[in-house]
Amino acid sequence: MSSGAVWIDGAIADPACAVVGIDDRGFLLGHAAFETMRCIEGRIRRWEGHLARLEGGLAYLGVDRPGLLDTIPAGAGELSVRLNLSDAVARLTVTAGEGGGGLAVKACVPAHIVLTLKPRPAPPAAVSVRTVDGPRRSGSPGERFKLAGYANLIAARREAAAAGADRAVVTGPGGVLACADCANLFWISDGQVFTPPLEAGALAGVTRSALIRSAASDGMEIIEEGAGPEALEKAEAAFMTNAVEGVIAISAVNGVAKAVEHPVIDRLRMLEQA
Repeated sequence: MSSGAVWIDGAIADPACAVVGIDDRGFLLGHAAFETMRCIEGRIRRWEGHLARLEGGLAYLGVDRPGLLDTIPAGAGELSVRLNLSDAVARLTVTAGEGGGGLAVKACVPAHIVLTLKPRPAPPAAVSVRTVDGPRRSGSPGERFKLAGYANLIAARREAAAAGADRAVVTGPGGVLACADCANLFWISDGQVFTPPLEAGALAGVTRSALIRSAASDGMEIIEEGAGPEALEKAEAAFMTNAVEGVIAISAVNGVAKAVEHPVIDRLRMLEQA
């Protein structure tokens, strides 16, 4: 592997020289959107889905779509060669640019775009979870995108870790299940698969959408249903999905053990990997 490289604003650069200014609104205010993706042999997996969600997040933030987004696939390919990475985690961040502080967005300020690639770590065989009240606000349009400013989810992960769990499952108003702190959530009861609806505060996950479509094509329905933590605790099995790890079984919910080896999870894992 080389000493390093990063794609920033349309060009490959040394990471030590790839900087954004202290007036960047992403740094000052979290005025930015991002995507975390899997890059295999230089190709970003499900790029169209990630791009669509990123564009939605930028529109929500009032950031004009940078034309350079269309060159990201080529940039990822070049980075993968430079870094000799056949299976990588790609992180794409778009900030509102050097507009300084304040809530009003200054006109004609170009966005900053940063793409990095790092080796993809081996996914865990299974994870334990703890339900944490909040911090999703059911119905907020911004929750459907990946926006900068993850303090609430970082705090949720710390709370779950303090209780001895690997990850947090966060809820919206009324204690309705929303998603995991870094993934979408699914559970299995009587052989049927359920997942929280977007209206409950679930992230509009690219892998989530792809899995729902693949399952439907394979004759399996995934039902979007609002439910409280008791549904997760009583489920025979549960799992989560994200773009980097795929399908990950949940081994325990609030200390209640779950079946890690389950035929439905195995089937869905194969569909997600296809």
